Amino acid sequence: PAHGGRVRHDASGLGGRLPLMADQTEIMEKARRKTAQIIVAVLLALVALWASFKNINGRDLLRSFAGVNWIWVAAAVAVSLVTVLILSWRWRVLLSPRENDSVGSLFRLNIVSQFFNIVMPGRIGDIIKAFLASRGRQAHLGFVLGTVAIEKIFDLLVFALLWAMAPVLFIVGDSVSGFPLPLYLVPPAALMLIFIAWKPRALLAAAKVFRRLLPARFREKALNSIDQGLQAFTQLRSPLRLALVIFGSFGVLGGQVLTNCLLFRAFGLDLPLSAGILVLLATQIINIPPSVPGRIGIFEFSVILALGVFPVTRDQSLSYAIMLHLVAYLPKIILGLAYVPGLDLPIGWRMKTPPPAAP
Repeated sequence: PAHGGRVRHDASGLGGRLPLMADQTEIMEKARRKTAQIIVAVLLALVALWASFKNINGRDLLRSFAGVNWIWVAAAVAVSLVTVLILSWRWRVLLSPRENDSVGSLFRLNIVSQFFNIVMPGRIGDIIKAFLASRGRQAHLGFVLGTVAIEKIFDLLVFALLWAMAPVLFIVGDSVSGFPLPLYLVPPAALMLIFIAWKPRALLAAAKVFRRLLPARFREKALNSIDQGLQAFTQLRSPLRLALVIFGSFGVLGGQVLTNCLLFRAFGLDLPLSAGILVLLATQIINIPPSVPGRIGIFEFSVILALGVFPVTRDQSLSYAIMLHLVAYLPKIILGLAYVPGLDLPIGWRMKTPPPAAP
């Protein structure tokens, strides 16, 4: 009996230790993956920096900066911030069935979101802005996350069509029959977005097929995110709201391309519209691989690759890439540092608590 009791006691102890061992193993595995991602990000940044500055003459680089027209740089900064304002207006349209926030307050949340996306790895800024937009308000966090997912889906579709159109830009030029070629993107993109708004489950069915291409640990997360976004798609059954969101999506795209083109003027580069589009596409791709905060190195290298198909010297490409990096990120970092202390974030800062929701 004593022996049997000892066996039962040992088995009970082992059973209690097994979940703990499993938890420790999972934590260690996550830590190893995180370490691997950091190592890959640092290596990519170092390689990209080396490739960007390889065979660059320092004097030529400084000469490129010396000839910059700062009025055009200021215009590019202004357009970049106006693009965030358009982004905030589009988000207000999506939130309007449940919330009536001002564009200014949503602008601050978008700046804070982009600030965290810049200075921290991953896309934690999108979650933070959804948390802040729902805290102490009528809109549930799930609904707000759904509106963020809608924004991502719309942007993804617009950029996918832009990618499909990119080869045509180099074959037929920037215009057809006197009209800028990007205008031909609007009708098919609008029709696709209207179809998804009215038949959102069709996108979910397609996502189930394409998710097989993703790594196993991303499949369910991707599908859940899309499904959550589709739940908020029902509000787009309103033709007016759908039209406003589509208009805002193309406004954001146009602002990003215009920022690139204004900086071409700042450096005295006579480049076509397709160059601004290609630079935009290149800088969007860098969101895919792991990268260090600020995407240092990989941002510059992506811009240099995009401009490599045009008659631009390496020192001009690098100086343009550095300036674009500063224009796109520095104002948002400065404004983010100004806005963050006044927000009630779920982290260890002392911040002002928002007023409770009205009953």
